[in-house]
Amino acid sequence: MLVLKTLSAAERDGDHIYGVLAATALNSDGTSNGLTAPNPRAQEELLVAAWKAAGVNPEQVEYVECHGTGTPLGDPIEVLGLKNAFERTTDRKQFCGIGSVKTNIGHTVGASGIAGVIKVLDRKSTRLNSSHALAS
Repeated sequence: MLVLKTLSAAERDGDHIYGVLAATALNSDGTSNGLTAPNPRAQEELLVAAWKAAGVNPEQVEYVECHGTGTPLGDPIEVLGLKNAFERTTDRKQFCGIGSVKTNIGHTVGASGIAGVIKVLDRKSTRLNSSHALAS
């Protein structure tokens, strides 16, 4: 079970806190190769905006849980957007792991987002490295 609360409410209630959402960001892919094709520029802008809103230095990001549909169209475009966002904000290379829970459980449709959140929180609590990285 996953319960989302404000940080102050979780602290007040004495809950174990597995993670904190520092910020959120929202985008629209705009023009792309099709309705189901991601737009790497829009994803780059989304990541940079989220890092800025959260006050996060991208060089401190250790892991990104990707949407990872497992398609030859979507995955390389998603990775390109991520690569471009990092290249725009740092000169460092190969310091951030990526993965997708879908390589373990398949696409869970409406639950795919929350499945990724649970994987990240579990990974954080156990400090395990993903053995299911996306390849571009």
